[in-house]
Amino acid sequence: MVALFGLATALLLGACTSGTGETSETSETSETDGSDTSSTGDFLPSPPMAEENCLIAPVVAPGRISGSLRGVEAGEGVCGVAGPTTYLQVAPQLDVDVMLIANATGFAPRLGIAPDGCGVGREFACVDGEKLEFRDVAAGTVLTLEIGAAATDPGLSAALPGDGSADPLDFTVDVGFRRIFDVGERCLPESRGRCPGGTLCAAPAGSELGDLTAWVCEPLTGDTCASAEILVIDGSSGDVVVDRAARQTDAHAHACTGEGLLERVFRLQIDAPLPPGARLVISTKAAVGLAARGPGCAAAAEIACAEPEAGVSLTIDDLEGLAAADADFYLFVERPEAADGAEVGPIFLTWTLLGD
Repeated sequence: MVALFGLATALLLGACTSGTGETSETSETSETDGSDTSSTGDFLPSPPMAEENCLIAPVVAPGRISGSLRGVEAGEGVCGVAGPTTYLQVAPQLDVDVMLIANATGFAPRLGIAPDGCGVGREFACVDGEKLEFRDVAAGTVLTLEIGAAATDPGLSAALPGDGSADPLDFTVDVGFRRIFDVGERCLPESRGRCPGGTLCAAPAGSELGDLTAWVCEPLTGDTCASAEILVIDGSSGDVVVDRAARQTDAHAHACTGEGLLERVFRLQIDAPLPPGARLVISTKAAVGLAARGPGCAAAAEIACAEPEAGVSLTIDDLEGLAAADADFYLFVERPEAADGAEVGPIFLTWTLLGD
């Protein structure tokens, strides 16, 4: 199972650079009397390991990092689950998704991701025995990685083997980065990375589909809050039509609609006079999901959500407050992708402005 998380909007504002990032550096080492040396005989520094002291956690590149919980004292633990914890840091120089997998045989590993620094209860995300994928990390962001176990894990009581075999409290953690391209940047093959939210990997009309260099990240109208289509509320009621044939992605995660649904984003513009207790009701006979967000468009700004089903309806309350804030707010229409070759008609929605 993969746990997916997205970086907080405030952290994303720290973006600073981007580049190609398609090469990786490796060095060959050999063993001589237990020391690492290069082919020239020069001593190389030991590979980094997860540290018990968060303040000296090493910054690591993608790869497999070793560590151990042997001798690590139990503390507050990962996401408030008391137990021993070790630390690493990553500092990608490109926009990336960060992927982590902890591997251990003697205990059930717990993983956490937190902002730069040390402290209790600061994690963005935590998983227990899963792969953790943390999306949309801006270039220049420093993240603290936590690898630990619950104090109640019976495996932590295992003795150190006396025969030289592997310590059951040792572990490795695989750190991976997935590159996020810029708009207009080449996007194939898929092993290079992925397009950013609000864009789609596509080949321009008339280009040779087999030419991988022709495929680039193209922006999509109405795919994100930044490219949202304006929906003017200028009376007591009105209609909205969503073209199912329009290319869309799933750029936002909502509390009730799940993953893998294509979405159309509208920015609501209130031009009608608002009655006391004004609220907006959006409804449709189609089997879709609906969500609404307030100013800023972050997941934390969600103000309403309706699970995908036929005949769904969504109510946005306190229009007077939203209008008084003079800030944008958004409607999301979430729909399943049509099967290949299937003919589908448009989605018709109705909005109604109500009051007390």
